[in-house]
Amino acid sequence: MNAKNLIDSLVEEAMPVQATGWNDLLALSNALYLMYYTFHWKARGANYYGDHELYGRLYEAVQEDIDGIAEKAIGTTDDDSFITAIRWSMATAKWVNSFDPAGVNEPSEFPFIMLEAEKTYLEMVPRFKQQLEDAGLLTDGVDDALQALANKHEGHVYLLQQRRA
Repeated sequence: MNAKNLIDSLVEEAMPVQATGWNDLLALSNALYLMYYTFHWKARGANYYGDHELYGRLYEAVQEDIDGIAEKAIGTTDDDSFITAIRWSMATAKWVNSFDPAGVNEPSEFPFIMLEAEKTYLEMVPRFKQQLEDAGLLTDGVDDALQALANKHEGHVYLLQQRRA
């Protein structure tokens, strides 16, 4: 299953658009965090130091976002029932599997995997924003939070493109 199809498959009819979007964003953020952390540990070879530092920087940046996303989700929906450990864990696992199904061990492949994941994140943000706007649920604060996430992840794409080159 490719990443674009995964976005669609995670949508649950029983959850309102706002809850589904926040849950998906939270799960993909957590997947990025776990993959960056894993690649940080698995860095080796001629690019060891640079890769170790890069993935460390990126997993810390993504980790900072996770709590804010969850709090914004709960604050704007006034509902925490859609953020459950099992739903979040399963969705995170699906994302990780979509980008790294074989558990890649070759460090030269890490930037390509993460670049695909980051680009998917950047596709998800405006899609979710449009869903919120269409439903009349896009507030200035949510818009600002989503734009800040997009800005940060555009920076991640730049760094990964430099590493890949």
